Order: sequence, then C-alpha cells, then structure tokens
Amino acid sequence: MRFIFFPIVLVLLAAMGLGCGGSSPGDGGDASTQGGADARAEVVARDECNLVRQDCPAGMMCIFSCSSGGRVYTTCVADTGGTLTHGETCSQIGNSLLCAKGNFCAIFIPLDGGSRQSCNKYCGTSADCPDGLPCMTFAQACSDNPPKTLDHCEFAP
Repeated sequence: MRFIFFPIVLVLLAAMGLGCGGSSPGDGGDASTQGGADARAEVVARDECNLVRQDCPAGMMCIFSCSSGGRVYTTCVADTGGTLTHGETCSQIGNSLLCAKGNFCAIFIPLDGGSRQSCNKYCGTSADCPDGLPCMTFAQACSDNPPKTLDHCEFAP
C-alpha cells in the first residue's frame, strides 16, 4: 500500500520554541537584525549534526529545523526523553515529544483515505531500519524554499 508522508516535526519545533519565522540555534538569528549590506542577505544555516547517528553532545538530540530564512538544517536540542520507536502511534501535539531520539512524529495518509500518526525512524541505509523495512527518501521544505532530502524507514504497517 502506498502512503503520502507528512512530518509533524514543525509542530514539535514550535512547541520547543524553534522553527520558521524566529531565530533558531545555529542560524545566526534573523537576517533583518544583521547590520549593513548583509542585512538583506540570508544567514545560511549549517547542519550541526547527523539525524541517523544522533551525534549531538550528551543530553541532546538531533532534529531538523527551519532557519529564519526558511532553509532546512539539522540542529542539536535538549533530548525530550521520548521512548516511542518506529511505528508506534504518536500525536501531532504534545505526544510528538514522545518519539525516541532518531525518530520523528509523522502523518501517513493512504491513497485510499484515512490517516495514521506514527513515530518514524531516520535512516542512512535499509540496514538502519527495523523488520527489513527499506530506507526511503523524502523531501522536507520550509516555506517556499527548495526542499532538503532526508531519509526515513518505510511506514510500518
């Protein structure tokens, strides 16, 4: 069965005080607050961590976020202590904080209708996925900017 996939991470980011439209760790703040001719230039957000390896310092977790200019990048934030893993049900508000490090809450919509919200694991290859599921690419975008390619384990049935 084919699914349409929508990450809910932006709701998580809003709950954590991150996301599009504000200053995010690692993006240098809003470009409009920078002085001189550079005030019109987008501050380029750089990836700080790896979503699969979760290589942030102790007590932190790697997530993707949106820079003030709408670019997708990865950043380290305080670990939420979530324990839900790939395929376990999460919700859009609040419970999205319950997905374990290396997972994010996503909405899956089958082509024949309905929907399900579930923790989804980041992967680099299919060997990173549980139960022999394949590692698949998805595009995450913020605002109208070009999307960034990320990988996740296929939706758990």
